[in-house]
Amino acid sequence: FLCATCMNVAAIVDTAEVVDSFLGLHFESIGYNAQDGAIQKWSHPPCSRKDVKLGDCEPFGDEFVYGNFLLTAGYLFTAAVFLPICLMDLKENTAWQIFGFSLLVSISMYFCAVFSTYDHLSFHHVTWWGSQWSDMLGVILFNFGLVLAIPAWLHEKRPQV
Repeated sequence: FLCATCMNVAAIVDTAEVVDSFLGLHFESIGYNAQDGAIQKWSHPPCSRKDVKLGDCEPFGDEFVYGNFLLTAGYLFTAAVFLPICLMDLKENTAWQIFGFSLLVSISMYFCAVFSTYDHLSFHHVTWWGSQWSDMLGVILFNFGLVLAIPAWLHEKRPQV
């Protein structure tokens, strides 16, 4: 349970930061600082392209400027989009699961296609198929899929669900 909760919280934070970054790049993202009750704004223009590529341009990332407790537009948007889906049971949100899986496959294929077009990549030090496969099952199944699938399966097996 704790592992699934940690993965979900990390995904929510990451999604909210991406939404804030998008808003800051195209418009201006806003956030409410709970420490002093101030509305604060953030945008990309102070960041250089190098800062963005290095990951140093994080929305509301400077705690000395923005404070520690901040409710941003990214969190509100993420909650507004995903909260109705979270309140459904697994059978009701099947269409969203299929949509999410299709989007994941599409984005993964796009990533592979774009990544394969880079000229400066060198595969000389990487084996194409690998030389040792003993950890593959653990990494693939238990890292993401099984952690979330077993609690959902057990929940579905309860008679009142």
